[in-house]
Amino acid sequence: MLPSVDLMHSRIDIKVIISQHMDNASVGLCLVNNATLLVIFFEYFNWWLC
Repeated sequence: MLPSVDLMHSRIDIKVIISQHMDNASVGLCLVNNATLLVIFFEYFNWWLC
């Protein structure tokens, strides 16, 4: 019982931390932009390797 309760608490903590960070619109946009750049970079890198 205890491990599952600890897991639930840790998941709630993670959700709280993520929601707190996502309250910042600039932080959310920054994460989206970084993810987009990573996808573009990997696409280009894979194309270059092939």
